[in-house]
Amino acid sequence: MSEETRCVVSAGGGGFSARSVYCHTPDNKIYRLSSDGRSVSVFATIPNHAQSDGALAFDKVGRFGYRLVAATGRSGNPNPAGGTVYTIGARGNVQRVGDYPGPGGSDEIAIAPRSFGAAAGWALVGPDPGAHGGTIVAVSPRGRTRTLATPPTGPNPIAVIAADANLAARAGLYVADTNTRNVYFASAAQLAPYRGAVIVGSELGAHFWILRPHGHGFDLHELTTDLPSAKYNLEAAAYVR
Repeated sequence: MSEETRCVVSAGGGGFSARSVYCHTPDNKIYRLSSDGRSVSVFATIPNHAQSDGALAFDKVGRFGYRLVAATGRSGNPNPAGGTVYTIGARGNVQRVGDYPGPGGSDEIAIAPRSFGAAAGWALVGPDPGAHGGTIVAVSPRGRTRTLATPPTGPNPIAVIAADANLAARAGLYVADTNTRNVYFASAAQLAPYRGAVIVGSELGAHFWILRPHGHGFDLHELTTDLPSAKYNLEAAAYVR
């Protein structure tokens, strides 16, 4: 297999075992790992034969029934275009939600927070056609899609900035770069003005934007960072509370 595997940790809601790790592999299998790593098993199989980038998230809002939410699709090129969103229950049962459009497929998936306007609780995907162009698309629990923003380059890291005021030293955004194998960190205090918003990064340029509701639509605001000039390949992000 080529392409990428992504993993998420269960907090114990929705019938899922607390601290178990769930991973979405490129062949669209969902593996479950025990918290100590000693038990590994196939938890579910997504009925899609196209290789994927392993997008996976837990629904902590409830619009998808507190299930795992997975997306198929491959990034970096306009084709294949788009992908399909599925949910997986605590017993491994898979349900199809609907398709999202391209060009490109999504590396990541996130669940929009309750404060996210008309798209609250929807699944957010970022179809990535490569160095130029890209979109952020919201997918409703009934499979309806809405394009929220069009960044100038392919998106990849996407994470929800927690709405609470936890400013502990470890709290904040962690971003992994596969080129340098560095993990970059922005503290919760730095991101405090954007609580309850969604942060989106570009895979190759390491640009970051804040996405949040504005009137009847959504606003994409670019952030200034102190990242040095380099050849980046940002592949994942997580906001730790």
